[in-house]
Amino acid sequence: MSKIDPTPRIDAAPKQGRDEVPFTLEEPAPRALGFWDQSAFWANLGVSLFAFSGAYTVLAPDENGVPTLAIAAGITAMIVGTVLGGLMLGL
Repeated sequence: MSKIDPTPRIDAAPKQGRDEVPFTLEEPAPRALGFWDQSAFWANLGVSLFAFSGAYTVLAPDENGVPTLAIAAGITAMIVGTVLGGLMLGL
């Protein structure tokens, strides 16, 4: 049986195409996010923050304290919103 050396190799050549911060300042910096990457990031953040105010608007009780949406409708809205948000994030 051969022994496996558990110590990591620091002198190993870096893998090409890695988007990690370099170990030294002489190495090239990682690729910056492009226009579409930034757009998707900020759009996702905006949708995530908008969800809180949208949920309050839909689920808030009326002036008499009666819920304006049934529990089944609220659960359905959460499921549909989760699926749509997941699709947006996946795209």
